[in-house]
Amino acid sequence: MKVDRRESLRQFGEFVTRSPAVTSQPSAGPTADRVAPVLELVNVPEFESMAKLVLPPAQYDAVSGGHRQSFDRMTFRQRLMVYAMDLDLTTELFGHQMFAPIIVGPVANQGALHPEGELGTARGASAAKAVMVAAQQSSYPIDQIVAASTEPVWFQLYADVSTVLDDARRAVDAGCRALCLTIGVSSDQRPVRTNWDVVEQVSQAVDIPLVVKGVMNVDDARTAGQSGAQGVVVSSHGGLVGGDNTLPIDVLPA
Repeated sequence: MKVDRRESLRQFGEFVTRSPAVTSQPSAGPTADRVAPVLELVNVPEFESMAKLVLPPAQYDAVSGGHRQSFDRMTFRQRLMVYAMDLDLTTELFGHQMFAPIIVGPVANQGALHPEGELGTARGASAAKAVMVAAQQSSYPIDQIVAASTEPVWFQLYADVSTVLDDARRAVDAGCRALCLTIGVSSDQRPVRTNWDVVEQVSQAVDIPLVVKGVMNVDDARTAGQSGAQGVVVSSHGGLVGGDNTLPIDVLPA
């Protein structure tokens, strides 16, 4: 069945509004009757503003925010005489034809926000025809997350964990299509030094693509490739590394 953008938004909104946090948890914000109808919400900031009304403050603070300052300064440059009705955003990545170059990034412990947790996210990502990256610290086993998705699932894991090779192989056995190896920050969200050898070890231990997350400069991107990575994720881990407050979008070429 073909699912358009508005239907995908509706399904995602229903997933959010079925959460017990919406229906039973107290909120310091306005009452529930001020929550906008799902079909009126069309972008992430609008969903975020509604989440603030219905989630307990601690849960909201754990997942809200992000580096938007640079995005807010950017605008699309309008061009005349360009036909935009049949634009094609499909992108091929690691042999998979993506509907658009958008990937649902890893978020840990989603079960704290909704009983379906990562399973609901997997279904929502599939409805939007998007790849999902499941976090190592997910609320559900990776094999269940993969089973809930009709699109490829990647697995995020930390380079500092002693079981990194076992975790990588477990993800492969579960059916994950790529690995996303987090470097520069530990599994308990502390800045940490990691050796590039671990990238080479993981890449040699599995037969699926390896992506390195935490790269903020060209030299590290080259080193990641030389160490066996097939891709990189430009990220400062929410500002935990790279103390100059450089935002990831600012280090990308124009």
